[in-house]
Amino acid sequence: FLEERSIEGSYAMWIDVEGCTKEVLDGAEKNLASTAIIHAEVEAGELWKNQTTVSEIQKMMEAKNFSVLCMTMNSNIKQG
Repeated sequence: FLEERSIEGSYAMWIDVEGCTKEVLDGAEKNLASTAIIHAEVEAGELWKNQTTVSEIQKMMEAKNFSVLCMTMNSNIKQG
């Protein structure tokens, strides 16, 4: 998308994709080097089948040299 439109510079990403954050980040791999900040909604527990949880996303992002600046928990997460 960014290459098609010749958009250059630093980017911010806002990701809210109901349990598919890892897939979005995997698809954006070549754009992450130009990304300054990522806001991603991720869940602490599994709400969707085979979703990647917050701890897995955090490890993935740290491996790509991103840091967690803020984390809030959603009270709608299923318990037990």
